[in-house]
Amino acid sequence: MMRTKTWIAPLLAISGLAACDGGDEAPEVLRLPAHVQAIVDARCGGCHSDPPQFSAPMSVLSYEAMHAMAVTSPSRRVFELVGDRIHDEARPMPPGEQLPAEELAVLDAWIAAGAPAGQGSTDDAGAPMQAPIGPEHLPCEVTHEFRAHAPGAMDAPYELAPAAGNTTMCFAFASPFTDVEQGTAFAPIIDDPRVLHHWIIFGATALPEGIEPGDAWECGTALNQGSQFLQGWAPGGRNSVLPDTMGRELPGSTGFVVLQVHYWNVAGYGDVRDRSGVAMCSTQTAREHEIGTSTLGSLAIAIPPRARGHEVVGRCTPAITAPVTVVGSGLHMHTHGVSIRTEVLRGGSEADVVMLADEPHWDFNAQTGWIPPGGSLVINPGDVLRTTCVYDNPTDAPIYFGERTEDEMCFNFVSAYPAGALANAAGAARRLCVE
Repeated sequence: MMRTKTWIAPLLAISGLAACDGGDEAPEVLRLPAHVQAIVDARCGGCHSDPPQFSAPMSVLSYEAMHAMAVTSPSRRVFELVGDRIHDEARPMPPGEQLPAEELAVLDAWIAAGAPAGQGSTDDAGAPMQAPIGPEHLPCEVTHEFRAHAPGAMDAPYELAPAAGNTTMCFAFASPFTDVEQGTAFAPIIDDPRVLHHWIIFGATALPEGIEPGDAWECGTALNQGSQFLQGWAPGGRNSVLPDTMGRELPGSTGFVVLQVHYWNVAGYGDVRDRSGVAMCSTQTAREHEIGTSTLGSLAIAIPPRARGHEVVGRCTPAITAPVTVVGSGLHMHTHGVSIRTEVLRGGSEADVVMLADEPHWDFNAQTGWIPPGGSLVINPGDVLRTTCVYDNPTDAPIYFGERTEDEMCFNFVSAYPAGALANAAGAARRLCVE
């Protein structure tokens, strides 16, 4: 299997010499060595910018930032933590991949020497290699947008309180779709990256009690009643464009759309007026394959205090009488996750196991998608899908299933056709295959 993205973004920039009025000699501004900058600039700064973005705890854009005491470990400097994370097999930086050996050697030598200043220039910076994202980079005309908004005022921005901290908000819309419309492409609208962590859009047959289109409210488990996952985005993700033969199932003219946005305002910003969300393209002409999202995994999560390597296993035996084709997976856990994978047991046998998706080094801040080997994987009647989630719990309290980041989840949001077929009998109405 392969990822649908590569996490590559700038990490550091180099400052130059500051000129002073009055003819005095300009004080020297310490800079990173050019050869160090050339590596880090192309790798990790998309989040560790100034100010930090997408829930990153601190900036690493300058020599000063690299030598500051780390927010997450106040007794150590940032460059020391960088040295740890680039070798951390469980939570590597950049997320999900390890730097090439020659780049590791350069950074290791620099850090071992105490991270000295050097001769660098912003002109030395390598070109960012991150794939462009956003509506302007879609290969189609945007037909719909769903954005965060003020309660009862869909054209006004959502004002996030400075004390909001870790908050998940939901925004309700009446479905703008026709009964034959299919989604063909999706792109994130990133308005305030300082506080945006991720978003998900759901199609729904009904809204929670008391909620109407135009409302905004703090999400809870009630959202998932009668709702179906349509699309999601998290830092490291990119635009999603379906092949010409596929269209995504949409809720139709009598349904609803719910945009769920996870905000991370632990810095206490008081000027957040956010309009983040999703832009999409659609077609009124049915494509050959209509894909829908089914949910695999487990709700039975109870991680004991101080547990390490705790496994939660969810099995799914789809109630199908004909083959179903899986074309993508969206693995999802929270911050205590270590690894997650979904396997297919052919005919339910341990003797014939095929890997559907595997993330051995889970990183909550870099949630991405997976494409099956060869681009698709057929699930046959009698096959069993097994999703295994592994967690560490460093706290003195048990951790259970829940919506909050402090809680945990164990899900694989699987895109497959025919839409809605990959479910067991009990979960058919909500596209669940969870036993």
